[in-house]
Amino acid sequence: MLSEASGRIQSVAERRVVIQGVRLIDGTGRPPATNMRVVVEGGRFAAVSGDEGPVPPDAILIGGHGLTMLPGLIDAHVHLTGQRGEGPYDRYFRDPRAVRLFRAADDAREAMAMGYTTVRDCGLSSFGLELRQAIEHGVLYGPRIAASHHALSATGGSCDWPDLPHDFVRDSRLRGHIVDTPDEAIRAVRSNFREGATFTKVFVTTGNLATEQAWPPREVMSDAELDAIVTSTHAQNALCAAHCIGAAGVQRAVVAGVDTIEHGVVADRWECLDLMAERATILIPTLSIFYHLAGLTGEVSPREAVTERAKRIFDGQLKMIPRALQAGVPLAAGTDTGSRFGRGKNSLELELLCSAGVSPLQAIVAATSSAAAACGWADQVGSIEVGKLADFVLIDGDPLADIRVLQDPARIQSVFKAGPL
Repeated sequence: MLSEASGRIQSVAERRVVIQGVRLIDGTGRPPATNMRVVVEGGRFAAVSGDEGPVPPDAILIGGHGLTMLPGLIDAHVHLTGQRGEGPYDRYFRDPRAVRLFRAADDAREAMAMGYTTVRDCGLSSFGLELRQAIEHGVLYGPRIAASHHALSATGGSCDWPDLPHDFVRDSRLRGHIVDTPDEAIRAVRSNFREGATFTKVFVTTGNLATEQAWPPREVMSDAELDAIVTSTHAQNALCAAHCIGAAGVQRAVVAGVDTIEHGVVADRWECLDLMAERATILIPTLSIFYHLAGLTGEVSPREAVTERAKRIFDGQLKMIPRALQAGVPLAAGTDTGSRFGRGKNSLELELLCSAGVSPLQAIVAATSSAAAACGWADQVGSIEVGKLADFVLIDGDPLADIRVLQDPARIQSVFKAGPL
């Protein structure tokens, strides 16, 4: 067993491990079970039962009495950019690229130390693809990463940056691929997958709260471009994630066949939720980013206009989520943070979901099996079931009694991760 310096992050790729007497929340939505025995062999769950039984002599025994065992948690929307500034210069040019890469690696490791064995990196000058490859090759120890590589938008969308020359932003792919025809969109998708992407992230609407040219949100991508992106992504047997702020954008994206809606923000257009439920489109409401930008954590001091916008959106999201649950929309947990703020605070999202009326058990499902589905990895991770990769967390406490225990580093007893997906 390999133990990291933190003492909490460990690998179960090689040895047989038996966890005995643990309270089990398996990530499927089933009620918790007590005094459970879980056996790991070859980096996968080999048995889950209520029978303690004998421990093989070559096995590592972990006493789970008084602990809660969860699947490795999953943040379904992060940006591993290593950035720390706010404006274009501070974010992209102040620090050398290598410094930002090392920061992003540390940010990913920080998430893993808090129980997040998988993250889904949604691009915008992020290092998700590089980090994924380094982790797979054993150069770094960190979470498994679903990576979109370069996000896609049209000119004037979120991959553009109006404070900088357009030719430079487009040609350098500073924030992603800028595509303005179906052919350009198809080429960008294929290029991403050629370089190792595992899913596509597309900006159907604008909606950067801090950019005046992007607010109020508007649709900047044509139906033909969006259809080309979705079709070419599905041709790779991969999923397509759509950034949408506003009901019109949500509806167009769902009709086009995207697999996840990032943010949503449908205001009171509840018919969008019915359509999502009908198509089984996963909603990732990203409460954390709006909570941070509204100044409610004290980590950021955005301009007053951003604060007010974020507060309005956050309040609207709190109203939308119960409606989404009632309609039967699948819900996954994603923070939309990862570097500039929210480091190691991924489980704040679960507390915020509960404040919107989600039960603690539903919140855990949103951060496990539902988030795994958003990554396209539901058959491999996200629940403690025989045959799945043995990613799991041992917690000192009961998150069903108080979901906030998942935010306390002292309560995260151990984080275990199997080998690469």
